[in-house]
Amino acid sequence: MRRDQLDNIIELITPHLPAGYDCIDLEWVQSEMALRVYIDKQDSSVVLSDCQTVSHALEEVEALDDFFTGAWRLEVSSPGVERPLRTAEHFESYLGKEISVKLTEKVQGRKNGSGLLQRLEAGEVFLQTPEGDWCFHLDKLLKANAIYDWNG
Repeated sequence: MRRDQLDNIIELITPHLPAGYDCIDLEWVQSEMALRVYIDKQDSSVVLSDCQTVSHALEEVEALDDFFTGAWRLEVSSPGVERPLRTAEHFESYLGKEISVKLTEKVQGRKNGSGLLQRLEAGEVFLQTPEGDWCFHLDKLLKANAIYDWNG
């Protein structure tokens, strides 16, 4: 599923989220015919009961069926320690940290990479990677995640 389609689904479901919850990203898992919704909670960590609450709210959004052909499954999940990054605000909260990025098309000769998030200026993301500095605009973003230091 294309990034613009996922963004349209986020716009559709956001008004239906219970108070205090945010959809930080979505993922369409074609092999499982599953829409995975990553949520965040404004005042604490996301737990199983939060996922259940949001899932029940989103089950009532009949317009979601218009995005899919045939049977599909809704999954609601915590973003985890390697949380998705989608908006400028998400990126700003990870300045100075390691992230992984996949773009919709090649920019500066590459489509994927990871490195230290240096700054964000007018929608331009600046990464310091092992291959050198890399800059791309947020509108080219397919997927990005924080990288958790499992050894630290």
